[in-house]
Amino acid sequence: MRVKAPRHLRPRYASHLGLLPPERAHASVLLLHGYTAGPWQLDELGARLNAAGFHYYAPRLPGHGWMDATRLGTGERMVALHERQRYEIFLEQAYQALSDLQVPIYAVGLSGGGNLALRLAEKQPEIERVVAVAPFLGPDYPSAWGFTLAESLNTLSFGGLVQALQALPYGSNTFSSPDEDLPHTQGHLNNAYTAYRIGTEVQQVKARVQFFTTADDPLSGADPVGVMFRRLGGAAQHGWFHYRAEDQMPHAMISPRQHDPVAIGQLHDMIVHFLQTGQRFWHPPAPPDWYCARQQSPACF
Repeated sequence: MRVKAPRHLRPRYASHLGLLPPERAHASVLLLHGYTAGPWQLDELGARLNAAGFHYYAPRLPGHGWMDATRLGTGERMVALHERQRYEIFLEQAYQALSDLQVPIYAVGLSGGGNLALRLAEKQPEIERVVAVAPFLGPDYPSAWGFTLAESLNTLSFGGLVQALQALPYGSNTFSSPDEDLPHTQGHLNNAYTAYRIGTEVQQVKARVQFFTTADDPLSGADPVGVMFRRLGGAAQHGWFHYRAEDQMPHAMISPRQHDPVAIGQLHDMIVHFLQTGQRFWHPPAPPDWYCARQQSPACF
């Protein structure tokens, strides 16, 4: 009988729980880190939320953070499409952990974590506020047609294309040392596609959602986010703040260790203000006039 080699959790991947005395907390926030990243990505935002009177819970996403016997990162436990129920179980368990605190629950997620935050709001209508930061919904048009073609080919092959993606890594572990301060876990294209599907299949949420996106983002384009924005109720219900190209805000815009601390601090302020008051921020993308004239961009308002 073949025995699997042991796997160990890498440093910096432990889930974080920031609890306040009951009399000081008026709500709880579930913080969902980006796909391939870890709870470390949310340290500063968690501290900011605690200071503003929120409990927070930043769990490690399924499959993230494992290393092999040589102490190198491995993505072998990342979630494949046929295992996507693992994400559903994860969300249910995270929600239940916070529901015991008996205060309102909000959700904040970056990239793939933004997809999960939207999915949780769809599953749990009691959630009143969600922040989706650069949700992983795909690139702008015309690049998005590649995703559409992949969907069609996968259907025609009865799921064979997605299974084949499990054999294709889309990147190596950029941070191979187990002691890296900002570790990532790289899986296969199948795993990335699973995270993408979790978000794109969200149909309706009762919660008020604040979207944050940035220009020229290949993972969270204004066009697919615009489709989601309208599907969920549009400007009558939700907010959308889009960073322009001159702002130079990256896709991974949640941690001051990954980008300019001043810019990230301003984003944190907006997130906290929205969670405290429900007041939306409105700075939507500005597509070219001819796009809107021909009605080819769902980001037009």
